[in-house]
Amino acid sequence: MRCVSLQAFPPHKYNVQAPTANPFQMMRYAPELVQMSLYHFEGAPEHAKSSEESLRLLPLYRKRAISRPTGLGRVWNLALARSRGLPGSVGMFPPSTAAVKELNDEDPELVWMYPHWLIDWVPRLQCENIVITGPDSAVLHNERALAYGSLNASQRKREQRLLRRNTKLERSLGKMNVRVHMVGRKDAERFEELTGHKDKAFFVPHPLYDYIPVKESIAGAGGKLKVLLSGGGGKVFEGDHLQRITAILERDSVSLRTEFSFKFIGRGYDECIGRLKRAGFEVTQADWVEDYENELASAHLHLFPQAVGTGTKGRVLSALATGLLCLGSEFAFENIEIDTERDCFLYREPEETVHMLHTIVDDRQASARIARIASEKVRTMHDPKRTSRTFWNLAAKR
Repeated sequence: MRCVSLQAFPPHKYNVQAPTANPFQMMRYAPELVQMSLYHFEGAPEHAKSSEESLRLLPLYRKRAISRPTGLGRVWNLALARSRGLPGSVGMFPPSTAAVKELNDEDPELVWMYPHWLIDWVPRLQCENIVITGPDSAVLHNERALAYGSLNASQRKREQRLLRRNTKLERSLGKMNVRVHMVGRKDAERFEELTGHKDKAFFVPHPLYDYIPVKESIAGAGGKLKVLLSGGGGKVFEGDHLQRITAILERDSVSLRTEFSFKFIGRGYDECIGRLKRAGFEVTQADWVEDYENELASAHLHLFPQAVGTGTKGRVLSALATGLLCLGSEFAFENIEIDTERDCFLYREPEETVHMLHTIVDDRQASARIARIASEKVRTMHDPKRTSRTFWNLAAKR
């Protein structure tokens, strides 16, 4: 099957500039019968070396880089997209006349695009089978942010504006001869509800990224159990969950500070870190780490205080695969192929986290067993070879 993949960012082994690891894994494990050409917009210069290293791992028939608009051209394109009622990002990736001609000349049987900001390319393509990876429903994200995020007046106004623009974008896609691939079941359902078109969206489990197995199980840990939080403490995504968890940790600090230490990776955690330190907890923080997989493998637990989210959270998937015992909200574990009643600690209210921590300490053997079973399930069900096979089978069908 001749396929042209059109990507707004260079596919990358890691998420660089955007969620680029998902399409990377889909390409890396594409069936041999797929003859793939890659057309991609150029990435940031500082990532050029690592992007090229990632591209060399892909089974590409040919590749072609496309320049992004800069300077006044970029400003004009952003403004033009917004004047049409669409997200400004649509203007970041305008169709290239030369690239469109080359792509059509290849006469592909499938054009696969990522993400939906490439909508302006669709009317210029001659292929009858076009699949666009979302990978999430932006409309669903905006709706959840407005419903559950801790937004100030300015953030709420911005989110409402984005909701209007993303609604127009997704409805416009629904009128085109395309199908949309999502990594969230409810994302796919929301797209079909919004557009009024059934069978135009399909769900495929998110592929697993590279991981290192956990170095020390909870059962074998001699000292404090290391709890990891990563990704940054943005209130749009975490709402008030982290603040509420911090407050209950402060109240129960005497019994817990001898059992657990905390490490934060990312920015935005300063308030929480200060409060935990004053309560006597051992706390460390890093804005960024060179080897994230190794950092995960050095922990015992990962906490995900997620108030807002859509699709699949790659960080949660990686932590589970590593073998960490994971605690978090319903949105944190959404679309991950585990039993959330048995394979993790899912809280309904953030304050339940403290009871969960006591349970873990009281029975380390059982806690280690939960982490191991979840890890085995994720490594199987989200194996990139498996998810890639599912994606290509669905993408090839009309």
